[in-house]
Amino acid sequence: MGYVIFMMIAAGLCGMIQFDLIVCAEYEQHRLAWEKDGRPCGLFWFSPESSIFDDPLKIGPMYLTIKWLFSTPAWVIESPESAELIAALKRFRIAMFTFYGAVLVAFVVVLNHEPVIYR
Repeated sequence: MGYVIFMMIAAGLCGMIQFDLIVCAEYEQHRLAWEKDGRPCGLFWFSPESSIFDDPLKIGPMYLTIKWLFSTPAWVIESPESAELIAALKRFRIAMFTFYGAVLVAFVVVLNHEPVIYR
């Protein structure tokens, strides 16, 4: 179970770091798309215009996290650095699917675990 928890933490952090890189590139190179997406921030990256108090529940980034798992934004394909952004998006997807898979494995392990009764 320790390996599964380690995998969840490592994959989740790697995924969020990639997400931050993508959001930062969107902010710097495609400001209109960034504003249309709700001016998202990352887990570690915040734009000068945004703060944690703008969206305390961070609903915007959570929505984009799910959206970008299954679709590539048009601004990524049109970007001059599209190869780098597509690679970051691929790393993000791999990390997040690994994270969700580890969560599912942990959930199944916990459900199938026999309780230990100490006497």
